[in-house]
Amino acid sequence: TFGAFGNTLNLCIFAMRYNRCTTNSLEKGAIIGLAALALSDLAFCTITSIGSLIPIHRIVFTEKEFGYYYQVYAGLLQNVFIKASTWLTTIACVSRYAAVCYPLWARQFIRLAYIKTAVIASFVFSFCMYIPLFWSHNVHEMECDNYTLFVITSGYFQHNVHMSTTFTYIWLLT
Repeated sequence: TFGAFGNTLNLCIFAMRYNRCTTNSLEKGAIIGLAALALSDLAFCTITSIGSLIPIHRIVFTEKEFGYYYQVYAGLLQNVFIKASTWLTTIACVSRYAAVCYPLWARQFIRLAYIKTAVIASFVFSFCMYIPLFWSHNVHEMECDNYTLFVITSGYFQHNVHMSTTFTYIWLLT
């Protein structure tokens, strides 16, 4: 809860600072990067906080309700936002390093479009990297009398040792 509040406050402050900033593209780029980091952390905090409000070890559902979708996709989304936060932090560090150690080069080459592209690429890359987690659960529909049960079981990704090992090595390298 505190993380969500702090990141929401950061987003508000960054929005005000971005609107006040007139010409300095390095400062605007830093604000965009930090705002994207706050947004990614806010999404992670929100998804994780929701987990404390609903039973997360439930595997049988009578309808496709919020808890069902949360059980199937929450782990994937948490991983995506954590990886995006890691990459956004790396982008901010490299940009700051360039601005401090090579200020003339940084002013000439680090443009707002570069920062925006890097931010979007970090989210896209993070999502693409965790695509295999879509196969970590199987959902079986079972007809019982006059209603349908949705049963969540472990999926192909968890049973395929080669796939999960390869994913682990790729995860370690990124």
